[in-house]
Amino acid sequence: MVVARDDDARHLLREFDARHAAGLGLSWQTPRWLQTKTKLRVAGGIRVPGGFTLDPYRACLGLATAGARRGAAYFEQSPVTNVRFTRTEADVITTRGTIRAGMVVVTTGSATAAFKPLQRHFTRRETYCVLTEPIAASVRKQLADPALVLADRVTMPHLMRWAAGDRLLIGGADQDETSAKAKPSVLVQRTGQLMYHLLMTYPAISGLRPEYGWDATYGDSSDGLMYVGAHRNYPHHLFALGGSGSVTGAFVASRIVLDALRSTSDKADRVFGWTR
Repeated sequence: MVVARDDDARHLLREFDARHAAGLGLSWQTPRWLQTKTKLRVAGGIRVPGGFTLDPYRACLGLATAGARRGAAYFEQSPVTNVRFTRTEADVITTRGTIRAGMVVVTTGSATAAFKPLQRHFTRRETYCVLTEPIAASVRKQLADPALVLADRVTMPHLMRWAAGDRLLIGGADQDETSAKAKPSVLVQRTGQLMYHLLMTYPAISGLRPEYGWDATYGDSSDGLMYVGAHRNYPHHLFALGGSGSVTGAFVASRIVLDALRSTSDKADRVFGWTR
């Protein structure tokens, strides 16, 4: 559910019109309906059906297990220092050895130092997440429907959802990447900012404390889209870079990369290409 307050509703309605014209299955919700489901006084919102949530850690374990059953090998804690290539193959150079491959798939969020010429396409950004302590049943009744993932349209967007153990997970407060030295203090500040936003949204949580806080770095492109596919300057490479790390983005990127590996790419995938 994407909600908007006051003047933001006009912009959100334009977005709804564009999505509706594209044939996406969604609906515009009235303030009365939204107040029932979200316990918020908002001007309007978009209900996007068919969504789901998942535990990313368990999902990674599931994917790794399925891959291992099909012959995949995993080498954690093996940082890549360089990639060299010829007309026929590529050498992935790590701190402990070299791997020769017919194809290299790079999914590092943003372009690393090994692909320095590509870094100009991205601004390195950070997003932050906070998981609260468990919330009492009497307070939960005053908060959003547990079935909703709630996004708000403000200058700095936020995403909120319920997590296991009757906790709230809130993410947002994105900003440009900070230095390693400043990260600990910045994380404390951004955690406080997210909790303050949550309190302003739902005053009933007054006194609720954060239990965990963390940040994640990503590469933001100028148009907000990922870069997925081959690059003419890097033979035997496929890239999936950019975006804020959404499950939807990962699914789209994986399909495009898989089609490229199978030589069954769709022309529509070029919207994510390096030549756009």
